[in-house]
Amino acid sequence: MSQFIPGAADLSDEYLEISEDDRLQEEKHFATVLNAFSKYEQVTFSEINSQLKHYESINPQYLNFLKDYKDRFRAVKHGAIFNYNFFAQILGPHLCEEFKFDLDDGVDILHMNPRKMNVASHQHDERTGPEDIEKVHSTLKQFVRDWSEEGSYEREKCYGPIIAELENIYAQDKRSEISVLTPGSGLGRLSWEIARRGFKSQGNEFSYYMLLSANYILNFVKKTNHFKIFPFIHQRSNNFQKSDPVRCVTIPDVNPSSLPKHSDFSMVAGDFLELYNDQPDQWDCIVTCFFLDTARNVFEYIECIHRALKKGGIWINLGPLLYHYAESYNSFSIELSYDDVKKVIIEMGFELVKEGVQNCTYTTNKKSMMALLYKSVMFTAKKITDKPKTDAWSDVAGRSYNYNRTKHT
Repeated sequence: MSQFIPGAADLSDEYLEISEDDRLQEEKHFATVLNAFSKYEQVTFSEINSQLKHYESINPQYLNFLKDYKDRFRAVKHGAIFNYNFFAQILGPHLCEEFKFDLDDGVDILHMNPRKMNVASHQHDERTGPEDIEKVHSTLKQFVRDWSEEGSYEREKCYGPIIAELENIYAQDKRSEISVLTPGSGLGRLSWEIARRGFKSQGNEFSYYMLLSANYILNFVKKTNHFKIFPFIHQRSNNFQKSDPVRCVTIPDVNPSSLPKHSDFSMVAGDFLELYNDQPDQWDCIVTCFFLDTARNVFEYIECIHRALKKGGIWINLGPLLYHYAESYNSFSIELSYDDVKKVIIEMGFELVKEGVQNCTYTTNKKSMMALLYKSVMFTAKKITDKPKTDAWSDVAGRSYNYNRTKHT
């Protein structure tokens, strides 16, 4: 079981002093996330019905080649129902009334009306936009990556090298004394695997989509292969077989509650910079996997990692530099090339011990015609000085800037 520790993303003023405006913004965003999950079936059914109308509008002779086309749409709706049932489990504590899992007998699933989860959304009637539903879709694919047998190959390529490096650096009999922080931990599998190997492991996550889902899978699921989800029903292109998008994936592939009895594992909710800039010289090791490019200002991430590590502490990184805000209209974003990032790391006070390139994918559908391969940078760096090598950092440390780095996405 993971201990979830509230942080900057928590809605309670007991843990963090925030302004009334910020508190209201947090509540509004949390309501948006709850509503996105709760409206998943409604939005998905609407999309399926629209697609069905497209098919029925074409020349009937064409449909003679697809006599089973209605069954295909039934299969997609069937998958959506399973996904929605799973989301109802995740949102359980936030439901205002008991959710009806059973379907009405005798109703053709093709003509079934969507069900509705009544969620406690803090009195905010937030509209659900396409980008919100897309994040729900992404959450399904994250479950495949982190908690399914199908995701094991991807984890082997992304998490495997990191775990191997940790095990190479730290002797087994010393690991219980080694604190490892994993910011951007998503659904928590990498942090869980680190804890399973005897380290004091803490994951950190900012997204409510991830936090709600991670809290459920880590703390309430006690059996393997307990759920069937259909994460690829929204992929209508690049399918080899008509059965590919409607195949199910079972989760989890391991029992999340099977950590050794005395494991030290926690997850902290909140913004990485706000939480860990206030923890100087606290961590033996920081692991960043597909995280560095989530920064609006990558300088701040590097500076925070340096500050949080103990002298002699280790930073292990694996991931690309697909800066998340680079193509967002009118959004603050600093994008450095890897050679610039490397220069900053060294000037900040790190020694690069090892570096290379690791080919890997991210939430890829293994049966799709299309797969995006990242030539990810992997490096191990050691903090060798308490202060940066140059005086340039003293001019910027602690400044406030005009962009909102804590805005939820």
